Amino acid sequence: MIEELLKAQEKLNSVGISAEIVKINRIASDEFGTVMDSLRKTGRILVAEEVCAIGCVGRRILAQASQSGVCLQAARVVNLRDGIVVHGSRAQLLKDYGLDSDSLFETAKKLVRQGWA
Repeated sequence: MIEELLKAQEKLNSVGISAEIVKINRIASDEFGTVMDSLRKTGRILVAEEVCAIGCVGRRILAQASQSGVCLQAARVVNLRDGIVVHGSRAQLLKDYGLDSDSLFETAKKLVRQGWA
C-alpha cells in the first residue's frame, strides 16, 4: 500500500499539492498523536487501507479527531468496503477499490480542491 501512496504523493507534488504520508504500524494511541498533529496542520485526511470497512483504522482516526476537537475541512476513507472481496490480481483489486496510485491521486485532488470527496 505504501508504494501506491508514494506514487500518488509524487503525482500530487507535480501539480503543486503537498501531501504528508503518515504510516501507522500498529493501532495504538501513541500512533494517533502523529496523525492528529498532521490533521491540525492540514485539516484534511485521506486514509487508504487494504481492509474491509468494518472496524477499519480510518473510522477510528475520524472518531479520535472528533473526540480531540480537530476540525476537518475534508476527509475520505478508502478501503475494500463492506462485504466479500472479489478475487483478482492485486493490481486490479487496488484499481477496482480506488486504492491504486492514480485513484488515490484523483481522490486527494478532490479533497484539496472541492472539500469532501
